[in-house]
Amino acid sequence: MDNKESKEEIQARVDRIYHLLLLGMRPREIWRSLSENTKNPYTQPFRVFERDLLKARALLEKDAAPQRKEALSRNKARLEWLFMKSASIQDYKGALAAVREMNELLGLHKPEPKRKQQGKVM
Repeated sequence: MDNKESKEEIQARVDRIYHLLLLGMRPREIWRSLSENTKNPYTQPFRVFERDLLKARALLEKDAAPQRKEALSRNKARLEWLFMKSASIQDYKGALAAVREMNELLGLHKPEPKRKQQGKVM
């Protein structure tokens, strides 16, 4: 007898987890919900659940990539508009704040180096 699961069975499990992730459920809540489902219980061990969860998260990130790019562009344009408005009325603090936010949004800030303090890394 072959114990190997088909791709369709695996994908069906991943899809169930994906939909629960879309609802905002946390992994522990998803596990409980799937395990307690009387109509279609999740019968796989927790290790398999973790693997399916990783696949569902990767699918979620892949599906969200276009929206993320659009949101990034929209927010960058808003910050540029705020900078121009602030600079035009000589609100330099506001303009500087807009530049800082834009740099953070674009990931232009360097991470601060970790300093040692009394033999401990902060």
